[in-house]
Amino acid sequence: MNNKLQKYKHMKIKLYIILFFSEILLTQTVFCQFYQDSTYAIQIEAKRNVLKTNPFTIIQGSIPFVSEFRLAYEHVTSANSSIQLSGSYMAKGFYLIIAEAASSPPVNLKVRGYRFQAEYRYYFRKRSNKINAPKGMYLASQFSYAHAKITDKKNTLQDEYYLITYTNYNLKFGIQLIKENLAFDPFIGLGYRDNTWQEHFNNATSVMNKDDIPFYSSNHLKISLGFNAGWAF
Repeated sequence: MNNKLQKYKHMKIKLYIILFFSEILLTQTVFCQFYQDSTYAIQIEAKRNVLKTNPFTIIQGSIPFVSEFRLAYEHVTSANSSIQLSGSYMAKGFYLIIAEAASSPPVNLKVRGYRFQAEYRYYFRKRSNKINAPKGMYLASQFSYAHAKITDKKNTLQDEYYLITYTNYNLKFGIQLIKENLAFDPFIGLGYRDNTWQEHFNNATSVMNKDDIPFYSSNHLKISLGFNAGWAF
């Protein structure tokens, strides 16, 4: 009788163990299915960062005759918003190199500068998917500051140089397309610009005559048209 009772207890324990592990497997299966179908899963698996640049700014940047080596980083802050920061190193542009070669007597200029951009983006919400950023159409407010110094390498005293400062406040509209990890970000914009060219000579700095500056416009209206491309992760 005792042996039968012990066998019954062992069978009961085994049955409990089997039911326990079966319940765990069933719970995991249901949870995984819920995870895959939920917006929470979409939010976790969505790409939240984008590194990008524009290779064409190396030929011509925001300042005439100055090249711009740009790197931008966008980070998603919520389901439909992000912040993008961009830094650029400025050097002698392609067209300035050609102008130097064609000048007589020869001119050898040195260009050094930087540019900083910051913008806040709002991605328009879609009905089919609550998680939008960083994909789709967006509206962005942008601040841009660029500073460059042009000197003549033959001037050993380095007392003659040009100082260029471009400050812009823009409202941009664009659409960022992401295919797997590749991102393409074209945009247009409208805003206000405050651009100054200064000349330093004999320890004195003066604002340059606008007629002496190529491709310079005194209009404060800023119209932007461009793109960035990069890698989303």
